[in-house]
Amino acid sequence: MTARVSLKKLLIDGEQIWAPCVYDCLSAKIVEMAGYKALMLSSMEVAIATNGVPDGLINTEELLYTVSRIAAASPLPLVVDGESGGATPLEVYRFCPRVAAAGAMGVTIEDIAGHWFADYESGDGRLLDADVWATNVRAAASALRGTDCILIARTNAKGGGLLDSAKYMGSALGIDEAIRRCNMGLDAGADMTLIMDINHEDCMDEVREVSTRVPGWKMYPDIKAGAGIPDVDLDELRSYGFNFVTSHGAMKGAVKGMYEYQTVNFRNSSTQYSENDEFGLGHNYIAGMFSDWIERAGELRAYRSKLK
Repeated sequence: MTARVSLKKLLIDGEQIWAPCVYDCLSAKIVEMAGYKALMLSSMEVAIATNGVPDGLINTEELLYTVSRIAAASPLPLVVDGESGGATPLEVYRFCPRVAAAGAMGVTIEDIAGHWFADYESGDGRLLDADVWATNVRAAASALRGTDCILIARTNAKGGGLLDSAKYMGSALGIDEAIRRCNMGLDAGADMTLIMDINHEDCMDEVREVSTRVPGWKMYPDIKAGAGIPDVDLDELRSYGFNFVTSHGAMKGAVKGMYEYQTVNFRNSSTQYSENDEFGLGHNYIAGMFSDWIERAGELRAYRSKLK
């Protein structure tokens, strides 16, 4: 299955796209059922949920397998967290077309040399030099030319915020350096930019600064709601040029449900609790999953009947 509408067209048409993070075909189906128009493949969730390893320890083949399965199963445009894409220009040049060929309509290329997990204890500093990263972005843009896959130049240089990924790398360089890198990414041919760690309480000053100093399409990473209060308003984000927004929730919801069902069932020595919890979808809790296949099977049966 290919996406009914390309991500690029949605963005050109002026839509703000909210793309929840997914990690397999079922999470993609649930996001579609909820009404969203796009998907964001989280490499972290793919690593944990389908490979049983921490973020950063899956290889390209494992990532591409998941991309191809989701893109084949869902009609929604899929954006892929491509991490560093290999961290050298030629590796990135090989990686990006493979992501597009697997069905992705967007890919992020970031400026981490490997991954923070690899040097978590040493804190040696894993950010690529800006000129190396910009060259990687240039390689990605060249490799994706002629495809319908947009390129998102992602920088982890800022540091701070809720996640503060840069603290694991000893390389929090600040908002000015992050903005400089974004503009280098645009000059190298990226379609969109992403600054990590601007998603936190009281982030609007940074949002406004980025909007003023970085032109074009912008991605806001993983919208948050600390203490039950949203950190940002989607309409306000859109007014500042942040037309692509992501969030986590699918895997957390799956873990919550699985843990709740299994612990209550175990405590009760019965499956009564999980079997009778239909949460509005009836017993067919993946409603619509098989409808296309049932219709296709009917068409083929009818064709076979004509041949008799």
